[in-house]
Amino acid sequence: MQHLLTDILSTLAYLKTDYQKKLNMIKSFVIQAAKATVSKNFETHARYQYLLNSEISELLNDASLCIREIHLWKEATHPDDLSENDIESIKNAATTTIEFLIGLTKALNIKLALALNEHVRSRGFYNEQDMSSAVQHHGRDCWLGSYKLPRLFHGFLEKLNSSFIFVKRESDYVYHDYHLHQWCELFLGLAERIEILLADLYSGLGQQGNLSHEGELTDAFTGLAIR
Repeated sequence: MQHLLTDILSTLAYLKTDYQKKLNMIKSFVIQAAKATVSKNFETHARYQYLLNSEISELLNDASLCIREIHLWKEATHPDDLSENDIESIKNAATTTIEFLIGLTKALNIKLALALNEHVRSRGFYNEQDMSSAVQHHGRDCWLGSYKLPRLFHGFLEKLNSSFIFVKRESDYVYHDYHLHQWCELFLGLAERIEILLADLYSGLGQQGNLSHEGELTDAFTGLAIR
């Protein structure tokens, strides 16, 4: 029994660490993608190769799996059986997600000022209306000339922000309600949408008769990949 408990705690510690690692890699992808430019004649090639080499859909799927496992473990454990380490691991997942939300907002170069939500029992870490306005008025920047890719991340950012519910403030600490399973679905949904985008880009390459250049493009854009 002691070995089983040690294994569970070790797994939770691994999931917590791996989740944070994946979120940092996703944020790095966004920072680089927002600044990536390419010749207009090769936009379709570049977008396809960039997304393929970055493995961003895999990273999003891995983040989804990590938080899903933490959620399933939490749901399978009676509240009275939760140790301080258990509770801390769950809180850490929430803190990591909030930090990711803040970092992603900066990475997407949201220019409008976002007010923190302080209306009790209302949705949003940031004020929902502020976030919605910021996303709607935000340009696509570089993103290899793509409008679909930043739109996907803007929609994800808006939903991730709304996944938090402001509960209360005590001194300088703010309490939020959240649902781990909802984050799992958000990451998985974005991964699926990027896979669809990849399929559309690949189809576009076929229509242009440029699939024979795929090997050359892989070499040309390897430097853009997130590793």
